[in-house]
Amino acid sequence: MNLLIISTSRSEFGQLAPLAREAVAQGHRARVVVTGMHHDSRTPTEAEAAGLDLVRLPRPQDSLGLVHQVALRDLIAADRPDGIVILGDRFELLELLVPVVLADVPVAHLSGGERTAGAIDDLVRNAVSQVAHLHYPAHEAAGARLQELGVDGWRVCVAGEPGLDAIRLEPRPTDLVPFLGVQPQPGDVLVALHPVTRDSSQTEACLDVIAAVATGRWFVSSPNGDPGSERIRDRLRGGPFIPFANHGAAVFRAVAAACGTVIGNSSAGLVEAPNLGCATIDLGTRQQGRPRGGSIITVEAPTPASLREALARVSQARVRARPELNPYGDGHTCARIVRHLTTLLLDPRLKQR
Repeated sequence: MNLLIISTSRSEFGQLAPLAREAVAQGHRARVVVTGMHHDSRTPTEAEAAGLDLVRLPRPQDSLGLVHQVALRDLIAADRPDGIVILGDRFELLELLVPVVLADVPVAHLSGGERTAGAIDDLVRNAVSQVAHLHYPAHEAAGARLQELGVDGWRVCVAGEPGLDAIRLEPRPTDLVPFLGVQPQPGDVLVALHPVTRDSSQTEACLDVIAAVATGRWFVSSPNGDPGSERIRDRLRGGPFIPFANHGAAVFRAVAAACGTVIGNSSAGLVEAPNLGCATIDLGTRQQGRPRGGSIITVEAPTPASLREALARVSQARVRARPELNPYGDGHTCARIVRHLTTLLLDPRLKQR
């Protein structure tokens, strides 16, 4: 197979890189295209991109977003891929759909069928699902939801989240001082907070609660590029907060594992944290509707008291990470996806929709 794997953000890249490596290991060609928010976050790092056949699309001169549609159109025409792989729900994916649909190349969509009631991601994710020809949801409920949206069952392969493969296979740095200035310890906290795009007042509520409760050292991961991200950056700095820049998925995972506690509303807290040995305190409703393992404490209406209570449960070891109970997979997702693609990507039924 000749695959074109497109990433528009750092969160996508951390999931897609292990898939590209698995495809190559199984004897296929996999070219990774980075665009979108990668322009602003300056990702992936050289270490993350090592060994990959990677192409960076140029930054568009005049565009609503950051995906260079003309450059992508020309690249698809030149590469003539057998399939295009995209993941998730970032709004930048909507820009991809125009050149991808016009290219008439089968599309494989990862992580479809999820529900995140507090964000606009559902709208984007479902739009991509309507365009895709093959679907690789993380769990059975997501697979069933895709079929409720009208997707034929034979097009769906419940595979898990590919980021769990990276946790199992990819090394993480142990010395974090070069990235953070200090070494995180158990008892420290990693904050992974993103704007709540359907209710900006909830973003403010989360910020107020975090600011009221934080003591010691709380390491703050850079938020995504959604509207409202600058507010998070401005508010969570100084005092107990130690912001750190985009050093790649391996550093993020290493910080989480070192701290042992993740607070915020990022999908990483639900999907990856359990396999890193972390307890997660999920604030607000941004991830509402997604399944969660036993190490997730959900605080839908955050207050200082409810956050302190959740932190007490973590410190008293009343919440333990159980990777074997993670609803998002077993860390062998990429091999499943590549095998399924090999079987179905050239199926003559694929474009008959």
